[in-house]
Amino acid sequence: MTSIAVASLTLLVTSSRVPAGVLSRDAWTALTDATKVFVVELDDPVPAAILASGIQVTESTYRRSEEMARELVRVAAEYLVVWIGSLDDDLGLTDALAGELTRLEEPPSVEVLTGS
Repeated sequence: MTSIAVASLTLLVTSSRVPAGVLSRDAWTALTDATKVFVVELDDPVPAAILASGIQVTESTYRRSEEMARELVRVAAEYLVVWIGSLDDDLGLTDALAGELTRLEEPPSVEVLTGS
């Protein structure tokens, strides 16, 4: 019997050098399966393309990486969460996530997925 993850965080890394809607099959699967999808700015090309496909994307209200990391980990403890980002706009988020995850006795699983 296969177990289905009910709580996880996928960091979907994209590139501005690839057209916005051109994501890997694994990326589209992660986005389709996600309960919640977050991004820094909705009007960036990748989130706009994902929204256009019918997938709900939520713009983060947090501007500091520590706040974003705390919220992502909190939500990922209960849901399948995808964070859409790129290497250009990480702004210390991966370090902040590492700090948040190491504080928890049972952190959600985390996957880094290259989207394009």
